[in-house]
This record gives sequence, structure tokens and C-alpha cells, in this order.
Amino acid sequence: MLEPISGYAGGPLLSLEEACEPLLLIVCRLSLYVSRALENSKSHGNSLTRDESAAIRLYTMEWDRVDNMADDIAVINGNEKNVGVLLGYGNGSFAAQTTFPTGMNPWVIAVGDFNNDTRLDIVIANGPNTTISVLLGYGNGTFATQTTFSTSNNPQAVTVGDLNKDNRLDIVAANFDSATVGVFLGYGNGTFANQSTFSTGNSPQSVTVGDFNNDTRLDIAVANDGANSVGILLNICYCCAP
Repeated sequence: MLEPISGYAGGPLLSLEEACEPLLLIVCRLSLYVSRALENSKSHGNSLTRDESAAIRLYTMEWDRVDNMADDIAVINGNEKNVGVLLGYGNGSFAAQTTFPTGMNPWVIAVGDFNNDTRLDIVIANGPNTTISVLLGYGNGTFATQTTFSTSNNPQAVTVGDLNKDNRLDIVAANFDSATVGVFLGYGNGTFANQSTFSTGNSPQSVTVGDFNNDTRLDIAVANDGANSVGILLNICYCCAP
């Protein structure tokens, strides 16, 4: 039986001047650098260069072994409303992309095993569509038709982690227009409970998880674009106390 998360504590806010630049690069700027490198074919300090058709805007990408062989790449094709999977040959080259439909306005992508079959799956934040999409992987580089889950307004980022320590991956979405993060607890079969929301600063644009207070529970860090701050939400899920 899935235990509910009791909640997250209201987090301290750090001004951008006080917050360390490496944290901001990880939490807030990674997808921006990726997008700029892809769109402009220039290096932006992260050694990312790529040519791109002006007709297709690439937003974010992830890399992992979606076919259980060499490292592969999954990339959001925003204007085309799909995710492209490029299977790696293990020598730095990749096959042509295979695309899979997403919701309207796909924005950010993350990967994880959501149904505990040892195969990587995909989750996508669909921005103004106010949903996230989950595409379950078959382990050969192909994916099932998306299943969508409702979020608050304009989710612009997603990340994954086991927030309640039940050995099932959960999803966190940063809801830009509603100043919240939404936590979707996973059932371990590729489906998720309805989101529980927790307040953030204005315009949360990026989110990550980590154990920031060494209590073995995953906490949430969110970059609040409209507040010029980074917020930390400490996990107070008593059901998952060690």
C-alpha cells in the first residue's frame, strides 16, 4: 500500500547573490545552456555545439541507456510536439531519431524506471498544456503511447526520485504559473497518484531533488525565476523515517 507523503517544510530562500553559482548552474541554467547551444550552434561554456533547423526548436535533452546497450539521447522537439530518441552506437555516433508524440508544448524531459521492469521510461513537462506525459519504455529504444497526468498551471520542469522510500520512483513538477511544485507519488506500475502541491517562490522554472540535510530523505530544490531565489523544501515525510 502506498503511504502518503506528509509534506515538505517551508524552505529557506537564498538570494541569487547569496546562492553559489555552481548550484544555480545545476538547478536553473542547465536546460538554458543546452537550448542555447542547440539553437545557436555556439559554445556556451559547456562544450555543447549542435546545428539545428530553424523550423524545429529543441528545448531539453536527457541521455541514458534506453535500449540497455550504449548510451542514448532523448530530446524534446518543442514545435513538433514529440520526443526524439537517438540510439547510440557506443562510439560517439547515433542513429537517426525516432519520434514519439507528447502533449502540446513539451518543455522538459527526465528519465527513470517508473514500472520497475529495469527499462527506462520518459516523463515530460508539457508547459501550457498543464500536464506531464509518461512514456513507458520497452527496453529496445521504443516507447508506449503517452499517459498524461494533470498538473497545476504551466509545468516547466520535471525531475524524479523516490520521495517516500517505497522503492518506487516519484515525479516532481515545477508549476511556473501557480508558484508550486507538484509531487506525484508512483505506484510502481507506471501510474501515479494525483499531485500534492507545495508552495514555492514566484515562477519556479527548474527543480531537482537531493538529500540536503543528511536524513536519508530526498528534499526538493527549486529555482524561482520570478523571485530571483533558490528555495529548499525539506522532506518531512514521517512515514519514511529510517
